[in-house]
Amino acid sequence: MSRRQEMSLQNAVLSNNLTTDVLLQNVEEVASMRLELQRIRENQETSRHAWDQLLQLVVLVYEMNEALVRMIATLQQEMNSHVSGPGDEASSVASRVNQD
Repeated sequence: MSRRQEMSLQNAVLSNNLTTDVLLQNVEEVASMRLELQRIRENQETSRHAWDQLLQLVVLVYEMNEALVRMIATLQQEMNSHVSGPGDEASSVASRVNQD
């Protein structure tokens, strides 16, 4: 083998080694990125689940508040009808006292 062929062969081996090193580094980077992507997807799923639970809680609280507002309105109407209605005991007693 001539000196020129020997140098050419050494350059090819060196180039092959460098290429192999770069490819191995790329494989490691891709593996790392896949793990990170998996973590991100898991976090997204966890966040989605937490938001769903929060939404359910907000809807429940809203519905309870609506029910309480209706109950308060009903009680207020009942109280107003007892205070100022025609069957009001205070009015009846006052009119009876005046009549006596």
